[in-house]
Amino acid sequence: MNNLRLTLILFGMLMVTACSNVMAESPKKAAYKDDSVLAFQKEVIPVQEEIYHRYFPDASAEERFFSQAVSYFDNDNLKLVYMVYAMDTVELKDYFKELKVKLGDKVVIKQARYSPKYLQDTANEVAEYVHLICEKGHSFSVSYNPIDEVIDIEMLLTNQQIADLNNKFGADILRITNKEPEPVIPF
Repeated sequence: MNNLRLTLILFGMLMVTACSNVMAESPKKAAYKDDSVLAFQKEVIPVQEEIYHRYFPDASAEERFFSQAVSYFDNDNLKLVYMVYAMDTVELKDYFKELKVKLGDKVVIKQARYSPKYLQDTANEVAEYVHLICEKGHSFSVSYNPIDEVIDIEMLLTNQQIADLNNKFGADILRITNKEPEPVIPF
C-alpha cells in the first residue's frame, strides 16, 4: 500500500516537473503571430517619444497637443497614424515635420473631423448621462474611439433613449449598440 502511494506521489511530481519545464521553455520557443508589427513598433515608438517629449515636455503642452491630435498604430499597414483636427501652432507643425523626416512614410497624417479633446470630454459627459438613465441591475459601456472618431455606447436602450442621446450629443458622433455589454471577468 505504501509503495503504491509513493509511486503515485513520485508520478505526480514527475508530471508537475515535466509540465513546468515545458511551460518554462514555451515563451522562448513561441513566435509572435506577427513579428513585423513588433519590429515596426520597436522602431517607431522610441523616435515618436523622443520627438514628442521635446516638443511637448509638460502637462500643459501635452494638453495643447491632445486638443488637436491623437495617434494610433495601424498594424495592418505598419503605419503610425495621427488624426489631426487643426495644425494651428508652430510646435505642432514642427513636430510633424520632424516626425516625417525621421520616420518617412511610416507616418500618416489624416484630417480629423473633431478635436480629440472634444470627443474625450463628450464621452465623459455621455458616460455621466448614460449612468443616470441606466436601469438598476443593468450595465453599460461608453468609450471614445479615436480611429473612427466616435463615442461607442453599448447598452440596452429604448427607442426614446436612443433618440434622446442622439438629440443631446449628436448622432454623428455616437455609435450605439443597443444591447447589454458582455460581462468582463478581471484577470
